[in-house]
Formats: sequence, structure tokens, C-alpha cells
Amino acid sequence: MPTSPTHPPVPSESVPITLQRFLDSALVQARRTPPQQAHHDMGQWLKTLRHTLPYPTLWEPSRELLRLVLKSLNATGRIADVIEWLEIGIEQSQSRHDPETAATLQLQLGRERIHQGDNPAAAVLLREGVAYFESTNRVYPPALNALAYFSINTAQWAEAEAWVKRALAVLPENEWAERAQSYRNLGIIAQRKGNLEQALDYFQESLRLWQLEENPRFVAFGLVNLATAMRPLRRYKEAESHYLQAITLFEAVGDPLHRALAQNNLGNVYLKWEQWDAAIEQYHAAEQILAQSLYRVPLALLYNNWGMAYAGAGQWKRAVRAYQQSIALHIIHGNLQMCANDRDNLGLALMELERYDEAIETFHAALEDLQSKDIPATVTLREEIYLHLAEAEQHKAMH
Repeated sequence: MPTSPTHPPVPSESVPITLQRFLDSALVQARRTPPQQAHHDMGQWLKTLRHTLPYPTLWEPSRELLRLVLKSLNATGRIADVIEWLEIGIEQSQSRHDPETAATLQLQLGRERIHQGDNPAAAVLLREGVAYFESTNRVYPPALNALAYFSINTAQWAEAEAWVKRALAVLPENEWAERAQSYRNLGIIAQRKGNLEQALDYFQESLRLWQLEENPRFVAFGLVNLATAMRPLRRYKEAESHYLQAITLFEAVGDPLHRALAQNNLGNVYLKWEQWDAAIEQYHAAEQILAQSLYRVPLALLYNNWGMAYAGAGQWKRAVRAYQQSIALHIIHGNLQMCANDRDNLGLALMELERYDEAIETFHAALEDLQSKDIPATVTLREEIYLHLAEAEQHKAMH
């Protein structure tokens, strides 16, 4: 839970002059400091906010400082702090009867909850945020893009595409960043539906728009999206180049979290390329940062892929440990299909170590994960697990 400001609200006449001056000074600094270079002053700005937010008459300048602080925290990948201050901001906005700010912050927090794999919490936040703008008969494109992103993460492709098209219909041509976000969403939808060339076109347009924004961090996001679309097309060399460029940009702007996510993706390229040592190196570089973040879903995927790289290199004991870490995270998030997939990988690694009893137990657990799942993707997985289980039982009988 966030640490809310501790000072009780007080009338305007009791606002200390020094506090007003601190707030004015912090605002001047925050306005002129590029978000990626704000880390030197961030501690002082946060301290100022904790003291000024409880004062009703200081709400407007405090709200502006909060907006700038969140922008800088986002730019440097400080996700735990972003979430804390979004929660504080929502609480303060509601207590100040400022529904528009509360709704805007709810939409931002909803996106972060999606990244964390907490779709139920994200759904509540997005619904509440969107409800405000609907109540004022206003179309708010970031809200539509946020709903599209949620629909993407819950595999509702038609709904996601409808939200994006509504956003593009009302966005001015010079709203480059939000239009880029819309085309990014369309690219993800096309990619998930298997339309890889179309996804590439959407991601190219998204990157072009982010380049117009002249924000190196956004350009890095565009490069990552483009590289991710190139992987299934086996354009590994181009994907590698784009990921390396993105990693350099994230490093330059001081965003270690997204640098780590790009390194994880680069590891996946090397995994497909069967360059096991190069993949292991990238996963190792990314793991520490992701483990410190709140992005548990990407971390779970990293551990599974890291296990596959170890398996490719014949390092079975390390593969087992990586798969076990991945499974533990998927259990926390209730992602049973991914859990079953990783248990299958774990069982195969245990068989290589001739630990057949553990392998059999692991395959049975994977089948239990899929018990309530009947979608086509899991039918094939279930059949593969049964084959691996039979193989493990046969090996056990022979030993």
C-alpha cells in the first residue's frame, strides 16, 4: 500500500510561506528538467508533494507537480514508485472532488495493473476511468486505447480493434504519441491473429509517429515492437539490430526496466537462433532488474525461456531451476495454461536427469492445470503432455 501524506488538511491561511516557496521552486525545476534527467531532484520533489498534497488550496500546483513527477518516474522505469503515486493521486483527487484527474490517473494505473498481470484490478480501474468521460459526453482517446490494450490482454480481438478505430477517428493528425499508441495496438492485434506482415506495417507506422515526437524512449518502444514482429518471420538479424538499438536508447535515457525487457526479447531472438550462450547472457542481464520490478508476467516468461536456453546448452540442472521459478510465478497469477506449458518443459528436463518419478508427478500436475481448459491451443499441449508422461513411465519401468 502507498504511504499517503500524513499531515491533516488545513485551511488556506495556515499554509506556511516556506512550503509555498518549496512548491513553486519544485514546479519550476520539474517543468524545465527533461523527464529522463529528473533523478537528481526526484527525492526533493516527492518530499515536497508529501507535504503539500494535504493542503486543499495547494491542490492545483500540487496536481501539476504530481503529473510531472509521474512522467519522470515513468521515463526512468521506476514502476513501483509510479504505482504508489498513482494510488496517492487517485485518493487525493477524489478527496478534492476532482473527478477528471482521478479518472485520468485510474486509466494510467489500469495499464500498470495489466502489465502486472492483474486483469481484474485493471478492469475495475479502466471501467471507473472511462465511466467519468462517458458521463461528460466526451471522447477521450487515451481511455479508448487503454480499453483496447485491456481487450488485447484478454484476447478480445474484435472489441480491441473497435476501441482503437474509435480512437483514431477522433485523434488529430498531429497527436503523434497517441496515434502511435493506436497503431501499436493494431499491430499487436494483427500479430496475435497471425497476420504478421500486417502487424509489421502497423508497427512501422507506430515507429514513424514516435520518431516525429522526437522522444528517444518512445522510439525505443517502436523499435522493440518492430523487432518482436520480425521474430516469427525469421528475420532474426533485423530483429537483433532493432533490439540492440532499443537497448542503447533505454540505457541513454536511464530506463533500466525497459532496457531489461528489451534484453529479454533479444534473448528470445538468440533462443530461436539456437545461440544458447548468447540467449543465456541476455536473460541473465535482464533477470535482476525484472525481479526487482512488479512486472511478474514478463519475469515468468523469462525464466521459462531461460530454462529452454539452458536445456539447449545441455545444462539440465539449471534448466530445472529456471522452469521451477517460472511455474511459481504463473501459479501466483493463476495462468494455468502457461503453468502447464512450463511444467511440461520441467518434466522433460527431469527426464534428462533420469529423475523419472519427479517427471511423472510434474506431467500429472500439468494435466491438472489443463483440466478446465478446452480451447484448441491447449488440446495440442494436452496431447503432448500425455505422450511425454507415457515416455517417462516407460523409462521408469526400464530402470
